[in-house]
Amino acid sequence: MSEHGDAADDFFNESTNVAMMQAQRIVETMSRRIEQARRDREQQANEATRGTEQQIHERRDAARDRYTKVHQSQWWESTPAPEMGRTFEEALAWRDQDPKARVACERIDSELQTRYGVSLADMERRLDQMRADRDREDFQRDQDQERGNQYDSDSREKESEANTSENDADASTRATEAKADRDQAETAWDSAEAHEQRASFYDQHFDAETAESAKLADQAQAHPAREATKDAPSPKSKSSRGQAQSRSRVNRQEIER
Repeated sequence: MSEHGDAADDFFNESTNVAMMQAQRIVETMSRRIEQARRDREQQANEATRGTEQQIHERRDAARDRYTKVHQSQWWESTPAPEMGRTFEEALAWRDQDPKARVACERIDSELQTRYGVSLADMERRLDQMRADRDREDFQRDQDQERGNQYDSDSREKESEANTSENDADASTRATEAKADRDQAETAWDSAEAHEQRASFYDQHFDAETAESAKLADQAQAHPAREATKDAPSPKSKSSRGQAQSRSRVNRQEIER
């Protein structure tokens, strides 16, 4: 007898657990559908800017056709959970404006407790939690998007600064090279002018052969050709030698006479 009793208890408990799991899945499905329906209604309201009075009445009448069906027992037996959720959402949305919606909410609350062990208030708390989760996800997504935009902005700014620095460096390099070219040109001009001055000096103070050697050495070594002129007679020595030769010729002429 006890064995049969234990088996019956096990079967009852298992059946109860299965029923509760099914009820929970149905409630979850209805909750998601209610939330989606609410979001759809918000979007429609925003798009229509709540519309004219006639449009509001039309939407209320269409919703009323659906949520008044909750008074039919057959509706609870045959209606899929997503459609139930939409109907619950519409009844909740209109219960402050339509007395029939308030009555429908009372029937919904009774049926939910009888069939699924939850109340309409429990359903609303589920919806509030779902909305809070959605708002938190939206906020996190906005934060991530903002950080991403800031990162892109910072990257573009750093890239621009790098390009500017590179351009400045190129400009500085070009300026340095230009100055070096000018300095080199000035040095070359000064050197050529100095060569001409020294060449003129050599021509004025040395004989032709010595002056030519000095100028060639100066051009080859890019400095005054001291080596080429150190053994050359000075202008004074050249003059003294000439005077001595002249006196020697005069003396020979006098002796011959």
